[in-house]
Amino acid sequence: MAIGAEDLTRLLVEHLTPGAHPQDLHHCLAELAQANGYGDSINHALELVEALVPEVQDRLDTMRNAAIQNGTTWNIELFGSGKEWVRGASFDDPGLPAEDRTARSRRAFANEAKAALLGLTYRDFEFACATVLRLLGCQDPRTTRQSNDGGIDFHGRLELRGRLDSPFPYGGLDDRAKVWLIGQAKHYPTSNLAPAVVREMVGTAELARTGGALQEWPGLRLRPFDASLILIFTTGGFSVGAKALLERSGMLSMDGDQLTTFLCDAGIGIQNEDSVFDASLFREQLVDTAKLHA
Repeated sequence: MAIGAEDLTRLLVEHLTPGAHPQDLHHCLAELAQANGYGDSINHALELVEALVPEVQDRLDTMRNAAIQNGTTWNIELFGSGKEWVRGASFDDPGLPAEDRTARSRRAFANEAKAALLGLTYRDFEFACATVLRLLGCQDPRTTRQSNDGGIDFHGRLELRGRLDSPFPYGGLDDRAKVWLIGQAKHYPTSNLAPAVVREMVGTAELARTGGALQEWPGLRLRPFDASLILIFTTGGFSVGAKALLERSGMLSMDGDQLTTFLCDAGIGIQNEDSVFDASLFREQLVDTAKLHA
């Protein structure tokens, strides 16, 4: 049975680490093919995979573009004028600007950060979500009481002053305009959230806006026409139905991989001077700091 481009792409993604040094793509694919029983010599393997190289390149580009759009990490990347070279996406390229090199190096710790995120308790994950709001720029983000929270686990308010990129004056509108960020935290590492979770949040947000909720949330003063963003964060994923309902409703979401990427980009748990991931520091920055302001 002949090897195909899909198999070669999978083997390449599994084989290369985020920090992998540059390699010739054609030769790397041939080595992987031979190691998996295709080709009785490296020259034979080179012949077998040669025609598949362009399709592998297309598949890798598609994976990278999807990751960029979804806000998640990718482990390998193509480079060179003809994309004939492959390397880890976190490889330290001295030819890149310092800011880009820092961003690339942080994403190399995605697996460690994901494991630390999944290791949180349900309550700690709620505090972590409040920290995410703080990183987004919210003032005084809060978590709600653990019991009888009325469907809202965390909330914060984002001021627009200084955040609108325009050369024209706003007549004070930017000073008065503030956006509420209101969310649920779902710590379900091994499962996908169902549409029912999204529908529940739709109802909760509507009751909070209209004043019909029986529950009050300290610090949350949502008026009927206040701007708001409704969020659902989970350490797991979302079912197909939940994704469709999120899209129709206009709510925003982040799954475990998206949260992990966001936290890596923010440098949570990463000791920059040593370029290492520290799980204790991760917890301190993500959870313990939020508890101090609870």
